[in-house]
Amino acid sequence: MSGATGASTGAAPENFLRYHHEQGLSVRRWRPEELFAPESLESAVI
Repeated sequence: MSGATGASTGAAPENFLRYHHEQGLSVRRWRPEELFAPESLESAVI
């Protein structure tokens, strides 16, 4: 897995942020990993 854009999360966050920017709702295009606390992007194995 590679962070918030890994295979398990699909492309939904990336697409949402792209559409958000394209529609003028944000000044710049954000990356999914910029929206979440760094700890939430880590994988835990139990």
